[in-house]
Amino acid sequence: EYLQKLKDAYVIVDPNERRKLIHDQLKKAAKTLGGTLVEDNELLDEVTNMVEYPNVLVCDLGGFTDLPRQVLQTALAKHQRAFVVEKKGKIIPHFLVVTNSPKIKPDLARPWFERMAISRLEDADFFIKEDLDKGLKPLVEEEARVEWIKGIGSLADKTRFLTELGTFLSKDVNGFDKEAYNRAAQLAKADLLSNLVREKEFTSLQGTAGAIYAERLGESKEVCTAIGSQYSDSPTTLEGSVLGIADRLLNICATFLVGKPPKGSRDPFALRRQATAVMKILTDLEIHTQIPKAIKKVLSLFGKKEKQEGQIADFLRDRQVLFFKDKDFAYDWVDAVAAVAADDPYDAFLRLKAFGELDKGDEFRLVAVGQKRVANITRSTQFSLPDASLFGQVEEKKLWEETERIRPEVESAVGSRNYKKALELLLSIRPAIDNFFDEVFVMVEDEEVKNNRLHLLNSVKQEFLKVADFSKIVVEGGRKIDTTF
Repeated sequence: EYLQKLKDAYVIVDPNERRKLIHDQLKKAAKTLGGTLVEDNELLDEVTNMVEYPNVLVCDLGGFTDLPRQVLQTALAKHQRAFVVEKKGKIIPHFLVVTNSPKIKPDLARPWFERMAISRLEDADFFIKEDLDKGLKPLVEEEARVEWIKGIGSLADKTRFLTELGTFLSKDVNGFDKEAYNRAAQLAKADLLSNLVREKEFTSLQGTAGAIYAERLGESKEVCTAIGSQYSDSPTTLEGSVLGIADRLLNICATFLVGKPPKGSRDPFALRRQATAVMKILTDLEIHTQIPKAIKKVLSLFGKKEKQEGQIADFLRDRQVLFFKDKDFAYDWVDAVAAVAADDPYDAFLRLKAFGELDKGDEFRLVAVGQKRVANITRSTQFSLPDASLFGQVEEKKLWEETERIRPEVESAVGSRNYKKALELLLSIRPAIDNFFDEVFVMVEDEEVKNNRLHLLNSVKQEFLKVADFSKIVVEGGRKIDTTF
């Protein structure tokens, strides 16, 4: 009864009900106009929380439908909280706003919304024309007079860094268009000095504005796409991916060098988000990059050798671990892989993918039991090959034979990043490991025999460490590991 009385007073309490009502009204209005609603879930969530009793109003757009689609949508969504309608892929000259009450008189409200929207669009149209008349070259030249980060360099320096770091990151990337990348890097930051972005009304269009201008001024599709996707965490081309990775690595390293890393919940420069984007792009586009080497390259570009190198590497390594855990890989698998392969995010992803493909039953957990025992007993043992002539029990000989059998195949599989095959080979010697621990006592009084058995176990451990540290895999149910040998 209470909720109904509120609804009678034009208050809908349930946000899900409000959201559905708004969405239904928007789609109905768009259909009435002969088009379809351009979906914008983020804006829909925002207006849902701004109104109590939604009512959709149709407004006229005037003659601004020739503006670039991204500019038009940004002007209406960001500044007017308005939705657009399309027909056959083109924006029609109307927009939809969500008002707070059905009692609002459309003939009084509509002109106000239209004046505000058209004012924004007039500004955008003016800025675009001014920028295109000037061209991109003067903006690139102006970068030398604009500071990027104090103590690191100008915006022109960053442009140069993007070019050189991109060359470093892409040297092993097949199908990479170096010429297109270099041109995109040269133009990437020009739009930051454009009227459209610089005047603060359309700052969210950085990158997008540059791509629009580059296209209008005759740059290739590859160059425009790379410029437009540099801030995205889902770029569609190799050139855009490398540009986005290079930009973020430069930002992260520079911010650490000037003493402003993330602390606690504070991350004013969104470095955590940028690091996560680096991991996502590398894994999505299947790009191999040695992160520590990339950090070293960035610092060399800055002309600095700083103690923060290790701090930056640790930060990116931590973000990589969290990234994979957020992708629903088992947390202990992530830790096991990170212990031996934390430098190349895509390589780590391939290892984790292999774990997922072979995760059947308790096989990994059973192997982990043996590897925990091996890790415990060989913790202080220096690596050395065992002497086969000292093996006195069948189980010792069998374990050594099995280890030697798989060694070259594991090496080959790891070398070609066929981690599924490497894991299958390692799992195949589990019976020999289990039999060894069932029948062989390691810590005998004979020092020579004891050390030889330790070297045997260490040899087994080294094979497993080529893929992951299995001792970090959690045994389900907290099963106690026998530490008597």
